[in-house]
Amino acid sequence: MAKEKGGSSGIRFHVTGDKINAMTWRQFEKLEALNSRDQLLADKREVLALFLVDEQDEPLPPEAANDALLALRVDQINEITAQFWEALMERAVPKASDTPSSPPSSTEDESPTGSEP
Repeated sequence: MAKEKGGSSGIRFHVTGDKINAMTWRQFEKLEALNSRDQLLADKREVLALFLVDEQDEPLPPEAANDALLALRVDQINEITAQFWEALMERAVPKASDTPSSPPSSTEDESPTGSEP
């Protein structure tokens, strides 16, 4: 299931598993560091541009996506980053009603030595 988010800037994101899986290692590293204060804005822009869509939810061509992000005001950057992160987390984290992808594991022994107390 895809997640879409749009804000006051008119920027819209469409996050899908296929888009995430199509990312390169380098892009995924940049995605991982998205909320880091040390990450360069150009790296943030590269990741966000991958998920930008138009009003019909069609992916924007890379040049158009970059142009849309470059047109943002400085005071919109954190809003856009938070908007994207929310869309990503909604896609990545299953809802409470969803079935977990794997059963929980346990590493707890009966006793520290493995024998009955």
